[in-house]
Amino acid sequence: MAIPRLEVTFIKLKRLRARGNGAVLYSPTENVMLDVYANFNERQSAVLTMKEDDEVPLNIRSAVFNVPLPNSLVVIANINQQPLGSTEDSAFAAALRTANYSPGLHKLLIPKHFVIPPGPGRRKPTIATTPAYELTYNVNYVSAAVVQ
Repeated sequence: MAIPRLEVTFIKLKRLRARGNGAVLYSPTENVMLDVYANFNERQSAVLTMKEDDEVPLNIRSAVFNVPLPNSLVVIANINQQPLGSTEDSAFAAALRTANYSPGLHKLLIPKHFVIPPGPGRRKPTIATTPAYELTYNVNYVSAAVVQ
């Protein structure tokens, strides 16, 4: 009999072409740190230097869950601009145990927020978002099965 096990592996981070109000929403080159959670298991990357369209492999230890397994899996990703205390961009995804934690490869889009100023037809500023980063991670779930 196989022992139930859940593993989340963080594979790569890509910086997308984020635009708002007709302008690039971040510096041409950024130093960021990725802070991820798989439920309460936190993992952090080293400082990553990225330009638009850069894709970097992540050297982050996988999060592994053994019995008892949680009822759901929540993945949270935070992009922290360096120096710390600057801008933080965040996103999350969730999957239920009843859906086998949605196994396989996933892409989580992490948005950047920006303000659209008042203008014709808008008396107040509006906060908008656009995808800025793409985190690729893999969920591997081994259920309790009888092995012959």
